[in-house]
Amino acid sequence: MRKVWSEELQTVVAQADTRDYRSRWACFACRTAFVRWRPAADEARMAICPTCKAPACDMGYLFTPPPRRDQRAWARMQVLADHGIRFHRTGSVAFINAFLLTDGVGSARALDQAVVRWKKCWRSGGTL
Repeated sequence: MRKVWSEELQTVVAQADTRDYRSRWACFACRTAFVRWRPAADEARMAICPTCKAPACDMGYLFTPPPRRDQRAWARMQVLADHGIRFHRTGSVAFINAFLLTDGVGSARALDQAVVRWKKCWRSGGTL
């Protein structure tokens, strides 16, 4: 948030600034992560990997990339990204870590099925 003078209101107004932190982007093609400023609301939310020039995914500023040689962990991160699960808030990181410890111990396919099951349960307001 930043404060801006409003001529209409003749007062200082708080204005949301979407470029207030740098976000981590992940490239699943070459298994690398890099940092970019978070794009503004009117900008395209896409970045190109500087290593392989493939499209990258905004994973959030709290994303900790797995080691490059750990293909299984990168496959699990790609499943989370495909379902729109990102690391933008502290609560989401705690939830994702707990979810991975309980349901994400298997393969990426098993994690995909667990995420689909969780989303269906969450939307219906039921229990797993």
